[in-house]
Amino acid sequence: MRAELIQLQTTEDACRTLPSHGPAWDAAIAYGVDVTLLERNLSLTPSERLTQLDDMLRLFFAVQQ
Repeated sequence: MRAELIQLQTTEDACRTLPSHGPAWDAAIAYGVDVTLLERNLSLTPSERLTQLDDMLRLFFAVQQ
C-alpha cells in the first residue's frame, strides 16, 4: 500500500501528464478535485474495487468499536 501511495501523482502533476477528458474534467482539476484518485480507481478491475471496498468497510467498523 505504501508503495502505491508513493507512486501517486499530485493533481498538479496530473494536469501536465494525464490527457484531458474534456472541459468538465479540466474544470474539476481547476476546482481542486484530485483526479489522480479517479484515474487510479478506474484502472482497477471490478474485483480489485470490491476488495478495496471490503477493506475500507472493515476499517470503518473497526474504528467505530
